[in-house]
Amino acid sequence: MVNKHFGKLCAIVVTYNIGSKYRGNFNSILSQVDRIFIIDNGSDPETVSLLKKLQEENPERVRVVLNEKNLGLARAQNIGLSHALEEVFGWVLLLDHDSWAHPDMIHNMGQALNNYPERERVGLIAPYLKEINVDRQPRYIVPRYKILFERKYFGATRVMDDVLFVIASGSLIRMDVIRKLGKFREDFFIDYIDSEFCMAVIVSGWKILVVRDAILKHSLGNKHLHNFFGLEVVTTNHSPERRYTIYRNRVYLWKKYLFTVPAYIVFDIIAAGYDLLRILLFEKNRRKKITQAVRGGLMGLVSTGWCAKRF
Repeated sequence: MVNKHFGKLCAIVVTYNIGSKYRGNFNSILSQVDRIFIIDNGSDPETVSLLKKLQEENPERVRVVLNEKNLGLARAQNIGLSHALEEVFGWVLLLDHDSWAHPDMIHNMGQALNNYPERERVGLIAPYLKEINVDRQPRYIVPRYKILFERKYFGATRVMDDVLFVIASGSLIRMDVIRKLGKFREDFFIDYIDSEFCMAVIVSGWKILVVRDAILKHSLGNKHLHNFFGLEVVTTNHSPERRYTIYRNRVYLWKKYLFTVPAYIVFDIIAAGYDLLRILLFEKNRRKKITQAVRGGLMGLVSTGWCAKRF
């Protein structure tokens, strides 16, 4: 099966302790790609058993790599990319194990690419994200007057081509972009890997498209919805240790892309302030989380020793 818009197409899925629930998500993408590389990050026996069964059922189309421990999202994705680079794929699709693809997702992405006037400049195509835990329409960050930004709904628009970043899951990436920019930053482990890659894509002159009719259902963290004087506030409830890496990585991006993608940096600085306020108002263990966020931010600001180049 070779897609007329993308050529030979593969998917990379990173799994971790999802168990039998993954079969439905697996089935949602199997018919849409030529090959699936499943990289497991040291999961429990139930998950490993299912993955082995999926490979046995689809020996020509599924390859499973079982890591002995959790190596982080970026490292797992890079293992999948190494396998993909050994074969002649035109594009690669990244998926989290809890993402479910609409049956027409890849087809609609292809239609959007075919109709786009500068299709050779498109380096990444993202789906319309429907979060499982939060029932509200997604908004995308687009630049305004270089240093300003807007949180934009789709409305009647079918394709956005000026978004500043998208999440990794559902991202369909041109393999030439990977060959030019390299793989993902393993030192980021899990947080801001996708944002950093999007910044590199934009700075290198590629376009990022988001397609309204390409739907992906996805669960983003342990989110909870709160009502604050009539306003809906969503908290992510990450651990203190996770807060450290989030703020270390995001402050590093502020330093690196302040002058090349300033609208994103302005957005993320405001987002950081809002995030800290949500922690103070709604989350448990707030003191430790704030402390770790400050420590991580200081590390991102003053140190470059932990930052390796993209592979």
